[in-house]
Amino acid sequence: MTAPQRTSLSLAIIVSLWPWASAVAQPDALPQQLEPQQIEIVSPLEGSVPSSSPSSSPNLERQPSIIQGSLETAPASLDSADRDRLHNLLAKAQAECWHQQPYPQFIQSIAEQFLGEQYRAGLLDSGEAETLILSLQEFDCVLFIETVLALGKAIIQVESSAPELSLATQQTIASTTFTKAVENYRYRGGKLQDYCGRLHYFSDWILDNQQRGNVSPIANLKIQPLNKAITFMGNHRGSYSQLKADSQYNCIRDAEQRLNRSINDSLSRETVFNPPFGYIPTAQIRRQYAQLQAGDIIAVATSVAGLDVTHTGLVYRHPNGNLGLIHAAPNAGVILASDLQTYIERVDSAIGIIVTRPNL
Repeated sequence: MTAPQRTSLSLAIIVSLWPWASAVAQPDALPQQLEPQQIEIVSPLEGSVPSSSPSSSPNLERQPSIIQGSLETAPASLDSADRDRLHNLLAKAQAECWHQQPYPQFIQSIAEQFLGEQYRAGLLDSGEAETLILSLQEFDCVLFIETVLALGKAIIQVESSAPELSLATQQTIASTTFTKAVENYRYRGGKLQDYCGRLHYFSDWILDNQQRGNVSPIANLKIQPLNKAITFMGNHRGSYSQLKADSQYNCIRDAEQRLNRSINDSLSRETVFNPPFGYIPTAQIRRQYAQLQAGDIIAVATSVAGLDVTHTGLVYRHPNGNLGLIHAAPNAGVILASDLQTYIERVDSAIGIIVTRPNL
């Protein structure tokens, strides 16, 4: 989970991942992580760079990638293993009637299916052309969120279709809906165009998806405005091979300027239901648990200069009502942190969390 829309430059930071509580149904089956691990931050989300390196990009689990000079795009498709996984998840969702669950539990039921899956940085930059990368078996922190939400849309779309449809038709609907939904979340305006069109900064991901109705701000949270200029990618051009092309570098600089204007403009449009773009300070997170629900999107705000977010995940509600975080973590895979605030307190350079709520 690093970086802009899904560029993933990873800054390695040491973070202690603590024991976490069991999940809903089969606690013993949930992955556990007890030892301190190294976690890569995502903020221009893709790639990895040691925090000690002056030219590295701290907020990235994904590093922006733009094929030198090439603005071509390649078609997206699920490989056979991912397609089978999608079909199996659809069958399980139908058998267990996930779509009838309250929305927060519905999202959590989907997210739980990926516990124990592998973390892999740089997935979005694995090819020369800007391609819609899809995966149901390997994730970085943002890809995990997009996959869970896109699966939710696919399941709902199938369930809202005519019940007499054949299994093959239902599977086609699920695959098509899933693919389009991932693209819609990941790219500015919901359409894949080129590297610069990826929502590299997660704050940009939130604001662009809020504007299009995919997610919504949560009313009544006590937050502080995010008073900082987001310039990390532009200031660390050498860390992104895709920015060697002047056209892409200039485009990213323009995107940073627009993002900063949007964040500043949110202060002047503040209302109860349209709060300014900001974060809950770390020490105040637990006090606001009552305002959060399972499936809310969490972004870890950072003090790193020029960077907005270093990691992302989803709120997880335990059977006892306490809130944790389900997320894809470097060197650990998809795991469950037992307490949200405790986790954030152990993330290097974290100042709090930015929260938004998905709309399905």
